[in-house]
Amino acid sequence: MYRLLGVRAAAEMTGEVVDEASVTFDQYTNEPKVSITMDSKGAREWSRLTAANINKQVAIVLDRAVVSNPVIQERIPGGRTSISGLESRQEAEDIVTVLNAGALPAPVEIVSERTVGPSL
Repeated sequence: MYRLLGVRAAAEMTGEVVDEASVTFDQYTNEPKVSITMDSKGAREWSRLTAANINKQVAIVLDRAVVSNPVIQERIPGGRTSISGLESRQEAEDIVTVLNAGALPAPVEIVSERTVGPSL
């Protein structure tokens, strides 16, 4: 099976609003996650974006490749957010590297997902 993601052409946010991203661990499961702190502009945009897209995926994109695509579970105000459900610490570190790139824009885009079987 292949996983197809439809990504909007224009990013709604870029990595420029990220003050810091770091690998942390869930206090109950000890699973890796990415903790993100945004500047005030990013906090406002993220709150708006998450409120309008609950239960949809958001894509973190670098060089036109989707690095991560977590599901928005609720409106997230305040400029602090996290990405959980990662498969490994390496996956978390890869996402952190993209988000902390600074000068490189790391677009955040809403995506949809479809699973396509081999019969197509």
